[in-house]
Amino acid sequence: MLDAPWRGSDARAGPWAQRTDSREERKRILLVADDPVVLDRLSVALNRDYDVVAAVDGIEALARLETEDFDAVVAELVLPLMDGPLLKRTMDALGRRVPFIILSSPATIRSVAGDLCGAEQLVKPFDAHQLASALARAIHASGRDGRPSPP
Repeated sequence: MLDAPWRGSDARAGPWAQRTDSREERKRILLVADDPVVLDRLSVALNRDYDVVAAVDGIEALARLETEDFDAVVAELVLPLMDGPLLKRTMDALGRRVPFIILSSPATIRSVAGDLCGAEQLVKPFDAHQLASALARAIHASGRDGRPSPP
């Protein structure tokens, strides 16, 4: 028997039927960092599981958020033109409720802890697994992963 290219779809529809893929659609992440090395390393770490779009400051991030949909935002705390907390507050004011993770050093995170507007915090240094876990938790908690949250 031939291995039909449309396996998983309605075989009665024939080879022109749209093929279905059992994998979930990849989530889109907006990564905001002003250091090209940081952007590159984090992009490489996340590209295996996510579609990553980069922005170098909060203003560029807001412009992308106006025209594109994202499942989460990962931003450094300290950024040129608009820092991470201001980006989060502005997104909230504009009704852009997207899971938000702020990356920071231990000393800096303590100085702005009350200004993070409910964003998840990831303190440097962290590894790729910690970042991926934080993203998965944030996306799941927001309901953007399509699975019900536990009771």
